[in-house]
Amino acid sequence: MATKGHEAEDKLFKILRQHFIVVQDQVLDHHKIDGLVVGIRANRLFRITETIVIQVTTRPNDWEKMFIFLSDVLEAGGKRTAFIEIKVEKIDEKVAQTIVSALTNLFFNSQAPQHALIQIEALGFTVFDLEKIACTYADWLETVEDGDLRGTIVFWHWRDDASETEKQTGDEDEEVTGSFTLENTRDGYGFLEKLYGRRSVESGRGKLRFFISSRDIDKSLRAVLEKTEGEIGFGTINVLFNDAGCRQGYTRKSAKNVRCLP
Repeated sequence: MATKGHEAEDKLFKILRQHFIVVQDQVLDHHKIDGLVVGIRANRLFRITETIVIQVTTRPNDWEKMFIFLSDVLEAGGKRTAFIEIKVEKIDEKVAQTIVSALTNLFFNSQAPQHALIQIEALGFTVFDLEKIACTYADWLETVEDGDLRGTIVFWHWRDDASETEKQTGDEDEEVTGSFTLENTRDGYGFLEKLYGRRSVESGRGKLRFFISSRDIDKSLRAVLEKTEGEIGFGTINVLFNDAGCRQGYTRKSAKNVRCLP
């Protein structure tokens, strides 16, 4: 079954192929690249030296995804990128024209960033500098915030073939910190999203997700998560936690001392 994101991607590229020279391939898809726009479709070849690498998403403000996308493209030698956020429920004719205008703007506007975040909304589009956002996220990964932080768990999965019996340090190959050590219990992991005040995103800040190991949840939270599997509605399970930092080679921080809000 096609997901909302895949449906939006298919509709977007159907529109793009009507106005631009577009390349899509399984190899690109394997590397998390949705497509390449290599020029403008016209009576003559136009702007073919300015290939734009495209990523499409329906998940707004996903800074980690932006960071990974831009890092991979730059490593492969890409010169221009467009990370396109679809923030509307339906891509109608008006939205289609907005998408075309947004991408055309990158070709002709000398002030447009080489690496762009384009947010498509019902009333138009907004362009941001993707490189600046990626740099902000990279700086955040290198910091460790003090004190208790608030978050909401957005995903959880229990492993059926492992028991949580290892020492506090955990396996060197796993992204865990081991705040709590429990014998003979199921092993699991999940992700939480940091909360800013009452909302996940404030003042243009992105969604900041942390990895959680079952070694890092207390007994009360474990009881809440025992019957939980998969995606969790935003704000359903709110927690306190501490920042455990980001291990070398990872693109997401870990959380420790994760417990239910009192």
